Amino acid sequence: MGPAPSTAGRPGSNRLGTAGFVTGLLGLVLLRVPIVGLVLGLLGVVLG
Repeated sequence: MGPAPSTAGRPGSNRLGTAGFVTGLLGLVLLRVPIVGLVLGLLGVVLG
């Protein structure tokens, strides 16, 4: 049995998770703007 294959290098990225985090954060910041904050917050929950 040989050595395990190397997994070194750039780890995979989770673009949907990142998009969910960013839109959720923007939704939280823009919560005082009536429609924009709600839409971005809901979008962040869906993408997250």
